[in-house]
Amino acid sequence: NREEQKEKIKELLKGQNFICQEILEGNTKLTKYNKNPRTVNTLRCVTLCMNGKASLFGMYLRMTAGDTINDNVSFSTKTNKDVATANCYVGILPGGILSEFGLCRADRAKKFYESPSGIKFAGEKLEDYERIKAFVTDTHLRRFPMLGFIAWDITIDKNDTIRVVEINLDSQDIDDHHLFNPSVFEEKFEEYCECVNKKLTFNITYK
Repeated sequence: NREEQKEKIKELLKGQNFICQEILEGNTKLTKYNKNPRTVNTLRCVTLCMNGKASLFGMYLRMTAGDTINDNVSFSTKTNKDVATANCYVGILPGGILSEFGLCRADRAKKFYESPSGIKFAGEKLEDYERIKAFVTDTHLRRFPMLGFIAWDITIDKNDTIRVVEINLDSQDIDDHHLFNPSVFEEKFEEYCECVNKKLTFNITYK
């Protein structure tokens, strides 16, 4: 019965340190791109908070090409130099359209035009793009307004709920985003420059 189960759990946990967490299952909207359907795909989204507003300026989708359940593209480079089975990623352009090509960090010179599961990128669209964009920008502004850049790892679970896998505060690089969308700063370039100049002027004056 339930009470006996509770007592068994208490006995197991006695004197031990455990981390208990929910098992996260990915939505087929994303897992369909993997060779291994058990992988929980993540979308790397980078947001910038400036002048009281948060904006999204880059997004890409990670996929698994081998049997691993880890979709981390950096990890695959360290452990697997074979482009055919290393993890890979594809850019998500403004509006949710997938880039026509994907890349692998094991060999960035090699482009490929379909997912590890065989889906052609051309013509594909991330239907939840606007919903994810609103989530990361709203959450950045509401919860972390003191942080300038955030790199989010976002997924959609089997219940169609947006979930935050992690946020990164030390890897908000834009190299991978530029490979798919060279004009990530174009829309707000003047505003960026003005904001940076103000901070530089303040720091020089203050010192």
